[in-house]
Amino acid sequence: MKFNLKYISSLSVFYMLLSCQAQKRSIDVGQLDVEGRSNLIGLQEQHPRLSWKIASPGQKSILQTAYQIFVSASEDGALSGKAEIWNSGKVMSDSSIHIRFAGKALSSHKNFYWKVKVWTNKGDSATSKVNHWKMAMQSDQEWNADWIGLDTFSKQDAPRRIQTR
Repeated sequence: MKFNLKYISSLSVFYMLLSCQAQKRSIDVGQLDVEGRSNLIGLQEQHPRLSWKIASPGQKSILQTAYQIFVSASEDGALSGKAEIWNSGKVMSDSSIHIRFAGKALSSHKNFYWKVKVWTNKGDSATSKVNHWKMAMQSDQEWNADWIGLDTFSKQDAPRRIQTR
């Protein structure tokens, strides 16, 4: 009987320790924004501001200590970490709001894909899902459309002058 009780108590302690180890500390990086919007289309800013939020379900006192931003011209490039447009490198900062893009010049009508990796004060790191933005026309010279309609009024199409005096 003593042997069974000792065996059962040691097994229960083992399972409790195992369950404590199974609760992995995790953080989530989400709500990626460009100029305050998610998946923005028609951005004219050449140096947009990037923002994100971290969440740590079930953990308290989690603070960001560093980040790294990856910007690519393709979604696959961003997923694989190939940041041919901009790789900020690991930046030791707790800032996650309005981080200025400092990469290559952004071309009109192109999609840009980005993600961010963050490190915390607990030694954890996490990478966000990929987000994107699309650039708008960057100059009036790119406007190649013609107006549909007359350039001037003919006398019969001109509005009549009405005086209300």
